[in-house]
Amino acid sequence: MKKLRSGSLLAVVSIFLGCGFLSYETHAQNNLQPVERVTVYDANAKRVGVVLGFHPGAGLGIPIIAFRVDGRLATLLVEPHRFFGFGATGSAGNLLFESANCAGTPFLSGAPSPSLAVNNVLDGTKLYANEYPTQRTIIVRSQGSTSQSNVPCEPVNPFQVVASPLRFLIDLGTQFQPPFTLR
Repeated sequence: MKKLRSGSLLAVVSIFLGCGFLSYETHAQNNLQPVERVTVYDANAKRVGVVLGFHPGAGLGIPIIAFRVDGRLATLLVEPHRFFGFGATGSAGNLLFESANCAGTPFLSGAPSPSLAVNNVLDGTKLYANEYPTQRTIIVRSQGSTSQSNVPCEPVNPFQVVASPLRFLIDLGTQFQPPFTLR
């Protein structure tokens, strides 16, 4: 009789443990949700852009995001506290101006290489469209940044250069509030 009880008790415990493991496995499968799109959001849960991939950098890399401004595609890199450009979407540092105080239309000298990448320029949080192939000869009187947080404006001895005008698209600082997160 004792053997029968211990055998029955062992069977009941085995069934109980087996159900627990099955329940855990089923619970884990129910919580597993594939992600079709990874998106960057700002501090106010406002959607910033879809992640296209990751640029090599520290850790897993830096997210490359895409969004549209007035129908124009923009691609940028985003870290937790800032946006920045890369490649054809370079961060401005040598914006050129016809004025002596970096006022007016900014220009970029040189022609970008032919590319499928969008040709935008990020200056601090201000995003510009490079109007290449529209180029013209200008007299440069200052260079630097239109942004307070980037390269300071410096007057220069006037010189002549062929450059492309930049068209202001949007100030991302007025649209999105860091820190940024992935979801």
